[in-house]
Amino acid sequence: MEAWIYPLSYAVPSAGGVIFSKHETKGTREYDMYLLPSGLLRIAIFDNSNTDFLTSSTSRIPINTWTHVAGS
Repeated sequence: MEAWIYPLSYAVPSAGGVIFSKHETKGTREYDMYLLPSGLLRIAIFDNSNTDFLTSSTSRIPINTWTHVAGS
């Protein structure tokens, strides 16, 4: 997963900080990438039993700057 983002602030926007999200129904593989109010990037992956695997960046994404973010 990868994207170029340009956050204007760390305040949670109406979309909840979501960069992208793929969800269908319970019992399918799903994933999210979003910016937390703390400025950290979070990636969540869900397996077929809806167990989530989360990871977050260790540094804040800069504001008012184009930043390439990626996770696998």
